[in-house]
Amino acid sequence: MRVLLDTHAVLWWLNRDASLSSKARDTIANADLAAASAVSAFEIALKARQGKLAVPRIFIDDFTGAMTSQNLLVLAVDGRHAAMAGDFPLTHRDPFDRLLSAQAIIEQMTLVTRDRGPASLGAPTLW
Repeated sequence: MRVLLDTHAVLWWLNRDASLSSKARDTIANADLAAASAVSAFEIALKARQGKLAVPRIFIDDFTGAMTSQNLLVLAVDGRHAAMAGDFPLTHRDPFDRLLSAQAIIEQMTLVTRDRGPASLGAPTLW
């Protein structure tokens, strides 16, 4: 299975947080490919700057290094992802979820998320 982690799943995976479901944890650990998105780097940095999230500075200064040290590939955003995210119905407006959903659909990955919004956009999800 190929999985893309939503931002909260990335943080919980890295911190070994019990908030990550056991099904999600097992799936990530045994995935053929597990990835974090560049979208999550943006969301983490933005929320940290706004004071809404406290994270180790390495998650901002070297997101790619922090992810690869935990065996997570970093998935870049390309024009296909951005165009699909912008073209989704406006039923779910969170821009991070929209981009992550588009990436999951286009890259044929399952999005590991506890949020319901991505599934409403057509992204395959797991929790």
